[in-house]
Amino acid sequence: MLGPPMVVQRGKVVSIPRRKAQALLYYLISDQRAHARDKLATLLWEECDDARARRNLSNAIATLRGVLGISPQGRDYMLAEGDTLCFNTAVDYHLDVAVFERLVAAALKEVQEQGILLPATCAQLEEGVALYHGDFLEGFVLPECLAFQDWVSYEHQRLQNLLVEACETLGHYHESRGAYRQAVACVACLVQIDDWNEDFHRWLMGLYSLDGDRAAAMRQYKVCQQVLARENMPISPETEALFQRIQQGQETPRQRERYELRAELGKGRMGVVYRAWDAILEREVALKVLSEAGLDKGALARFRRESRVLACLKHPNVVTLYEITERQGVPCIVMELVEGKNLHQVSPPDIPHAVEIAVQMCAALEHAHQQGVVHRDVRPENVMITHDGLVKVLDFGLARVLGQSSITSSGELIGSPLYISPEQARGGIVDHRADLYSLGVVLYELVTGRLPPLPPL
Repeated sequence: MLGPPMVVQRGKVVSIPRRKAQALLYYLISDQRAHARDKLATLLWEECDDARARRNLSNAIATLRGVLGISPQGRDYMLAEGDTLCFNTAVDYHLDVAVFERLVAAALKEVQEQGILLPATCAQLEEGVALYHGDFLEGFVLPECLAFQDWVSYEHQRLQNLLVEACETLGHYHESRGAYRQAVACVACLVQIDDWNEDFHRWLMGLYSLDGDRAAAMRQYKVCQQVLARENMPISPETEALFQRIQQGQETPRQRERYELRAELGKGRMGVVYRAWDAILEREVALKVLSEAGLDKGALARFRRESRVLACLKHPNVVTLYEITERQGVPCIVMELVEGKNLHQVSPPDIPHAVEIAVQMCAALEHAHQQGVVHRDVRPENVMITHDGLVKVLDFGLARVLGQSSITSSGELIGSPLYISPEQARGGIVDHRADLYSLGVVLYELVTGRLPPLPPL
């Protein structure tokens, strides 16, 4: 139904002889609620009296049943219950509109929630966009059925709006990665949909220029000029200025995003950690980005504190800080990518192996304490063992210099309740001994497989 409508059954195109019977099928399979027969009759035979419209509807239903027959599962495609009619969604069927909408809407929702487009979500968007072979019910018109045509127009606009949002999202994503030809394809689709939109023409001009195709950029300017001239609309100063820069060879390729996000590794209240690719140094890194919920003053303060703490810690058993930067205006910490398993994911070790893990954890914490830093959140999830057996202590987001309180201004407890020391649980002043208490709890659980009894507060 995206493009000229077509019904295919068992690999063969099905010909439905009556156009209003076709329209009935398209309506029912698109809007899968149960519809009153009177409503359907009025929708398609508004020029007839009620009795004749109901007879025509019955004839259309009979036509559809005769052509479609019974599904391979032995079910009718149309369900009639009382005075209502609906499409039987229990049959095995494929509707391109539904798949397009599901893929694109889900991907756009994820982008909105995360604030970032990941490669997997990008692939989902592209899969949905590829289904859009044309507008909704393209070429199928029932001019005498105004209500039906109003519905078609509404669905056409709604689905096209989804397509526009998807193409804009993909265009920005590919442009940020320096994949200008892929971005050109997305923006060219936008121009085709809305050729009066000068912003799309100007965007496409810029992309052609960034891709090194100055001739195509100048041709796009001429196309824009012609389209606007038909409506007696002048070229905007912004578009004219871009054209002059391109014509004079002044438009230079912009820098692509240095860090290309590849997959989500984990998330917390404050931020999200991604596996990313450093395009300059050509290596994989971990990129910690503040989430939208983490953009309050308290979270920003913790984020900056983690950056400062990591900057002063240089030890093989502590995750390495590479850079503090921003991505699309959002603060980021670029760290070494530690691959392996945390202590909750590893099998219980024998005593010699447990001692080896403990020694490396102690070395990391000793180094932090020598710099005046208390971790305050030592727990199994924050201790990774790499494939080479190296222990890495992670997540210094709650770390603080000695002598400060463990409770936030809102009264929120800092640290994981099962692992923190009694004085930290009470919100008192903590020092390096609080980390040693947590270390003891972690090692007890590592060796025995269970937590020790909780101490009295």
